[in-house]
Amino acid sequence: MTDKLPSSKEAEVEVLGSCLMEPSVVARAIEKDITDKHFYYASHQEIWGAIKAIALEQSYNHVNLSTLSIQLKKKGVYDAIGGIKELEYIVDNTYTSANADEMIRVIEDKFLQREIMRVTRLAHQEAKKEDCNPPELISTIAKDISGLYQDRDKIDFHKEHVNRRELAKEHGYIGFTSSLDDVNYMINSYVPPDNVVIAGKSSEGKTDLLLNELMPHALSGTPVGIYSSDMDEYRLRERMAGWYAGVNVFLFGTKGWKQEDAEKIDEAYKAIAKLPIYICDKSDATINDVITKGIMWAVQKGVKLFALDFLQQLQPTKDQYRQQHRLVVGNNSAMVKGLGKRFDMVTYSLSQLSRFGEKTSDKTPSLPTKEALKESGEVENNADIIEIVAKEPDRPVEDYTFRTKIWDMVIRIAKARNGPTGDIPVSFIPSLHKYVSREAGNFHKHENDC
Repeated sequence: MTDKLPSSKEAEVEVLGSCLMEPSVVARAIEKDITDKHFYYASHQEIWGAIKAIALEQSYNHVNLSTLSIQLKKKGVYDAIGGIKELEYIVDNTYTSANADEMIRVIEDKFLQREIMRVTRLAHQEAKKEDCNPPELISTIAKDISGLYQDRDKIDFHKEHVNRRELAKEHGYIGFTSSLDDVNYMINSYVPPDNVVIAGKSSEGKTDLLLNELMPHALSGTPVGIYSSDMDEYRLRERMAGWYAGVNVFLFGTKGWKQEDAEKIDEAYKAIAKLPIYICDKSDATINDVITKGIMWAVQKGVKLFALDFLQQLQPTKDQYRQQHRLVVGNNSAMVKGLGKRFDMVTYSLSQLSRFGEKTSDKTPSLPTKEALKESGEVENNADIIEIVAKEPDRPVEDYTFRTKIWDMVIRIAKARNGPTGDIPVSFIPSLHKYVSREAGNFHKHENDC
C-alpha cells in the first residue's frame, strides 16, 4: 500500500473555478509561475494548461467556460477530463474568488511537499547503492532541494550596487532617462521600481509630458504599456504620430492640412505600429483591471515602463464602494507601486491637481506644490518622484492659447526620494505634443520671430 501524495482537491477546484469566475485570478496565478505540475489531478492539469494557453495566446479576459471547452477539445482531452460534467462540477463548487490567492498558496505548498518526497525518495535509492558517493549525493540533494523554491526577492545587493555604479560610470545614468536633460540632472534617471507621479491641471500637458518620457525608450526597443481610462487609443496614437513626425495633427481636422504633412504622418504611423507599445483604453476600469493588465503585459510582453492615465478616474471595485475616495485613491496608488516592485518596472501615474490658484486675473497663478495634489497625502506617500507641470507664473494668460506656438512651462520636482527637488524651466510645443529645454524653446521662438 502506498501513501497518498500531498494534495488538496478543494484548493485546485477553487483556483480553477476562480479563474472562470474572475479572469484577474488567471493573471495572478501566471505571475506566481503556476504550471500544470502544481496540480495533482490529471484533469486539473489539463484544465489549467488550457486556461493558461487561452490567457497567453489571446487574453485573460477571454477565459470562460465556452473558450475553455473549445481549447480542451482542440487539445483532444475534453472527454478524458470528464467533459462538461467536470467543468460544471468545478463551477458549482466555487462560490467566490475572494480566497483564490490563499488557494494558490495551498497548491504551491502541496506541490513542494510532493517534490520534496520525490527528491528524498531518489536520494534514498541512491544511498543504498554500493558505489554511492556520499559527498556528491549530498551536493545533489542540496541542489535539488534549493531548486524547488526560489525566493524571487532574494538579491545580492552588493553585486547590484557594483552593476549600477559601473553602468553609471559608462553611461552617466543607471535607469531610464528623461527626454529632458535638466530633469535627468535632478533625478538621475528613472530607476526601477520608481513610482512616478506626473501631476497638473487640465489641458496643461500632463499626457504629452508622459509621452515625451515613454516614446524615446519605445523607439530603442523597451516595451511600454499604457492603461488609459481617460484618453482613447486613437487619440494617444495620433499624438504619438504627431510627436514622431513633428507635424501638427490638429490640422487634419480642418481643410488646412498639406499633403507633405500627411505623408510624414503616414510614415510615423507605420513606424509606431512596429514599436513595443501596448495600450488599453477601457474607460470604466477598476484598479483590478489595471493591475491584471499590467501583470499580463509584464509576463507576456516584458513591459518595463508602465503608465496609468489617470489615477483619480478609476472606478471603485466592489470592495471599495463604501470607502472614502481619498482612501480608494491611496490604495490604488499603492497597488500601482506594488506592481512596479513585483516586476522591476518604472510605473507612472497621471494625477489631477486641485483647482486652487485657478485664473482670477489676467496673470497665470503661482506654481502649485505637492499639497495641491488631489488626495495629496495618499498619493505622495506612495510616490518616489512627483513632477508637477504648470505654466510659468505671473505671465499673461494670453501667452497660453492656441495662438502661441511655444509655451513657457515649469516642471516642479516636488518630491525625489533619492535626489534633490526644485523647479526646471522648460518649453512646451502643444501643436507637436513636445517638451524641449527652455533654451531650445527660446531658440525656436527667435526663429519664428525672424
